[in-house]
Amino acid sequence: MRLVALWASLAACVGWVVTVVVWRTAVLRSLWQRRPRVDLSAQLRDPLMSDTVWSEHARTCGHVLSDTRVQYPVFYQGHRMPDFIIAGFQKSGTSALVENLARAYDNKTLIIRHSEIGYFTSPEVYGLGPKVYSAFLLRRNAANNDTAVNATVSILGERSTDYVFHPKFAARVLLHNPKVKIVLVMREPVARAISEYRMRVENKQETRALPHALADELVELERTHLRVRPLGLATARRMGRYLEHGMYHRQITHTLALLPRCQLHIMLSERLRNKTTREDEMNRLASFLGLAARRQWSLATWNVRSRPYDFNSSEGLEANRVLRNFYQSENEKLIQLFGQPIAEWMG
Repeated sequence: MRLVALWASLAACVGWVVTVVVWRTAVLRSLWQRRPRVDLSAQLRDPLMSDTVWSEHARTCGHVLSDTRVQYPVFYQGHRMPDFIIAGFQKSGTSALVENLARAYDNKTLIIRHSEIGYFTSPEVYGLGPKVYSAFLLRRNAANNDTAVNATVSILGERSTDYVFHPKFAARVLLHNPKVKIVLVMREPVARAISEYRMRVENKQETRALPHALADELVELERTHLRVRPLGLATARRMGRYLEHGMYHRQITHTLALLPRCQLHIMLSERLRNKTTREDEMNRLASFLGLAARRQWSLATWNVRSRPYDFNSSEGLEANRVLRNFYQSENEKLIQLFGQPIAEWMG
């Protein structure tokens, strides 16, 4: 009888402990998973998407869009990793975006690396490992004008616009931080290509006329059957990829093959440069990153140089024809992705 009573008491104690543990776990999980209720359709409605696409996106990703709780730092092999990365696109105003984020939040809330290290795309830099990468992110940051960076800063980010172009980027970054958030800024692709070409001419990296450069790239694209090609930073800087860098749909879908859709945020350069839409665009980004939205942004001048190009010359007319013909099908794919045309690119 004593043995039976002992076993009964032991079972009761175990049952009580299990009940307490299960109850505590359920309460903590409920508190952690509880999302603030916000009117996503009004506050965070993304005009890039059609009503149908947005409704589905808000339904599946509303918890990410409306979550402004303090985030816990993510470490890989004991080293702090970025919480978000501005991964594209080149010549779309990402430098100005970094400057404006750095202005809006102190360095206890947000730190973002301005210069492009290319950790996930350059074999040489990637080979140095996460320790060197983390040290680069946490060293003195000119964008935030700080002298010391704490590894426990709430949100840590970086910008490297070559990332999204590299086929191994998504797999590598998810290995280092499975919850990383990726930000992409798109610009009307013809204007983006012209800007890249003018920049490379000014920097004495391009000597060909634009139509000749585009013809050479079309041959290369056909030869490689439009495959996504890995590029180290050195190779990317030697070669002009005026057409390929603007193939947004291919680069977005390639990234989404591994990255959950809720961890990707797409912005428009034209809306960031427009004073009437800039603050809404920035607040949508802030909500996505888990930052408190701001009623007023002290915004720096959006320094996206237009780099004028003479489309009235014979060379300009040919370049314009090639670019618009090439991007016609590319932009149609974006319409399918977002459910509607991009109004800022029409006309």
